[in-house]
Amino acid sequence: MYLVHQFLPSAFAGTEIYTYDLAKEMSRRGNDVCIVSMPHKLDYKFPKYSYKGEFNFIKVKNKHNHLKTFKQILKDYKPDIVHIQHLQYFSPRIIEIIKAMHIPIILHLHDYFYICKRIRLLTRDGKICSSSRNCIGCRDWRAIWKRHIEDVDLILANSHFTRNIYIKIGFDPKKIIVNYPGIDTNRVKKIKHAKSSILRFAFLGTVIKEKGVELLIDAFNKLDRRASLQIWGRVDSYRLSLLKRIKSLNIEIKGEYGLSEIKDILSGVDVVIIPSIWPEPWSIVKTEALAAGLGVLASSIGGIPEGIGDNRVLLFKSNDVNSLLEAIKSMIANRDFWKVKKTNGRYVKTIEEDAQRIEYIYTQLLVKNRELSQSKKFILNSNNIRWFPVKGGIAIHKFNGKWKWPYILKDVGKRFWELFTVFKSFDEIVRTISLEYNADKKEVETDIKSFMDELYKEKIILEVE
Repeated sequence: MYLVHQFLPSAFAGTEIYTYDLAKEMSRRGNDVCIVSMPHKLDYKFPKYSYKGEFNFIKVKNKHNHLKTFKQILKDYKPDIVHIQHLQYFSPRIIEIIKAMHIPIILHLHDYFYICKRIRLLTRDGKICSSSRNCIGCRDWRAIWKRHIEDVDLILANSHFTRNIYIKIGFDPKKIIVNYPGIDTNRVKKIKHAKSSILRFAFLGTVIKEKGVELLIDAFNKLDRRASLQIWGRVDSYRLSLLKRIKSLNIEIKGEYGLSEIKDILSGVDVVIIPSIWPEPWSIVKTEALAAGLGVLASSIGGIPEGIGDNRVLLFKSNDVNSLLEAIKSMIANRDFWKVKKTNGRYVKTIEEDAQRIEYIYTQLLVKNRELSQSKKFILNSNNIRWFPVKGGIAIHKFNGKWKWPYILKDVGKRFWELFTVFKSFDEIVRTISLEYNADKKEVETDIKSFMDELYKEKIILEVE
């Protein structure tokens, strides 16, 4: 079960996109996935429905009485694990309810919500909060969330910067691990880039002041016609003030877009700009742009500079229009370099790789109190194998430099795998297979142990100390 404050299509930002990508990939891998969300708008026309057949999607209807509703959802769905993506609009006591039902909990840190009431570590006048530990407005807020989050089994931070901020506030460093978010690269595969004589820049995302949109417009107002700027994202009441700010004919506000439109947008772009003035923990837009073969111009703030590797990224000083302007001019002067679209030899983390690692993490958490035999515990080696149903069986891919097909499990092997992957005990597996195949229990036990030895030697399953 994934728990998120709001969701697609009515809410469209990094957390929602990541949750969607991860849920879809986990479902594709054969898991039963459910997303529970509490939209802040009165969008409850369909309180429960299947999201395009990919996973279950439940909207919690009553904000003020949502704990009772959520408790019933847990009883009905009976999740093996709850992965919290975001708890804005939810009560902190949601963690108590999950814990009381003895369900392992993972909390994902996508921003600073649990330590900053304004979420972005910015003061009301737009400055980065320097009193991160003693901020009067957030002290009680942090104390409440920190007390409840102590019951979480594991915390995933989307960058080292995010992890360090939470540790500085007093969160347990042993509990927080860094996991860079993956993306569904299918959204940006095989883009046919339109040609242009000028260098084309684009901003994609939430159009708010903290994202540096005003700074971006001010910089482009000072440029000649060798560069253009497109601003993509929901503008709402902010639109009028931005239009008044625009002085250049090469700046265009395009407005709202959806996941299905990203490929078309990036096909007409050379460089994606991320001009954030808040310490943004991570940027999915950055990853999408790199996966599409584009260059990136970004603020050197927060977690944005992380995970760049040797990709084509130019950083500038955050909230400094002159630094941004010089960086744009440098790109224009070297436009042949930035206009080339490069995907070969470049690395971005895919959602398939991300889901594989997270599934492995789930397995480790679930196996803590579940024994497969009296003396040993085993988990799936999800870092190096993946599996999926095929006609009449289950195919297991194994990675040794490249993916291979060493196993196709059928009949008893297939049934063992189905039971093993839902964490049935060794005795339960033997008993179930004996009954289903009308076989002698001792013979089944011998065969299962022999089969497990083979899987262990091939490192398809791993022993846990």
